Order: sequence, then C-alpha cells, then structure tokens
Amino acid sequence: MRRILSLLLLATTTLLTACVSDDGPTAQFVGDADGGMDVAREHAYTILTEVTFDGETQPAGFTVEFAPLPLGIEDERPYPVGTVLVQDSALENLGFITPRGRAFAFDTDGNSHDRGFGKRAAQIATLLGRTSGVLRLRRVSPLDG
Repeated sequence: MRRILSLLLLATTTLLTACVSDDGPTAQFVGDADGGMDVAREHAYTILTEVTFDGETQPAGFTVEFAPLPLGIEDERPYPVGTVLVQDSALENLGFITPRGRAFAFDTDGNSHDRGFGKRAAQIATLLGRTSGVLRLRRVSPLDG
C-alpha cells in the first residue's frame, strides 16, 4: 500500500511540475510569413484584442489569448491556456507571454528569446517595440468556437 501511495505521489508531483512549468510554446508553431494571420481563426476559444497607444486610431498590433475550452473538448492547441501571443499590425507573431508573466520574443528564424517577467501591458508594449505611451486594449472578437 505504501509503495502504491509513493508512486501516486511521485506521479502527481511530476504532473504538477509539468503544469506549472514556465516553458513556452515551441517556436515551430510560429509558422511562415502568413502563419500569424490565422492563429485566432485556427484555434477555437481565443480572444483577439486590438492594441493602440494613447490617441492613435490605427492599431499598433494585436494580442491573441488562449482561453479555456469547454468541458469535454480535448485541448490539442500548442499554447497553454492563458498564453497571449503578441502580433504586429500585419498580424505577424512578435512573441508571446506565458500565463505566469514571462515574455518571449521571436527572432527572424522563429526562435524564442526570454525577455523576462513583468506586467502584461508592459510586456505587450515591449514586444511591440514601444517604450512610452498609454496602452489601450479593445476586444475585437468574441470568445467562441
């Protein structure tokens, strides 16, 4: 009985460690030049948000947040729930922010590079190349499947 409990405890600890890991999605998902345009469309239950700064009328970029799926639907998406992709105004993937607040920027080869921890708004601004201005977010698409 103790052996079974020990194995169960070990398995639970391993699963919990994997769930709270701050490793981000693999860079292989970045896709080619047109790949960023379809992220919200290809993955059900994402929230597309327009990003502007101060009084600008044109978006500086967009975010795509991966939301939870309804019960009973297997989640095979490459990004964990709560991950936020940051895209430029042409919908090219610039990087992503993990659910725990660590930002990663993509280079031209699609590799991700750690940009550290921070508040979501500051991380979005940094990935968009902005150092000043008030960031404003406006939901563009409703959450749906």
